[in-house]
Amino acid sequence: MANTSPQNNYGRGAALLTATVGVVAGSGVGSSNLAMCSSKEDGSLPAAEAAPKKYIDEPDNIPQHNQLLPFPESSLRHDTYNGVTLDLTKIYDKSTTITAEEFGDKLSIALDIWTQEKRRGIWLKIPSTLSHLIAPSTQQHGFDFQHAEPGYCILTKWLPKDSQSRL
Repeated sequence: MANTSPQNNYGRGAALLTATVGVVAGSGVGSSNLAMCSSKEDGSLPAAEAAPKKYIDEPDNIPQHNQLLPFPESSLRHDTYNGVTLDLTKIYDKSTTITAEEFGDKLSIALDIWTQEKRRGIWLKIPSTLSHLIAPSTQQHGFDFQHAEPGYCILTKWLPKDSQSRL
């Protein structure tokens, strides 16, 4: 009587798989596919495949910083859709004071520049500690709420006049 233990069945299955792979590899059919599935002996991927991925919306070429912008480059994030995120958490902290009027003036300058540069979507990340800056953003400059999380809100504005907002 044949031995039907799980170990024996595993052994037969592995032998069948090995034989099948050997036939396919030996015949040249699918051999390139087999090479793509290879890994190092320790199970890790080759170095070329282990490189960190970019964010999907990160542009290939980040535009040069416009010196006329009233916000530092460190507070801006550009995306592949020609949009800009202004992250106020990277500029202002709890000890920094900026009035709504000062921020409104800076935002007006930035929006004029971004319109000339043909930017599309603009996002503002405003922390709760600077909530007084929401009013000039929404009332004077036409931003609207996109979402909020504990500690901050995101406002958006679509700049192109000849197309509907995609935000």
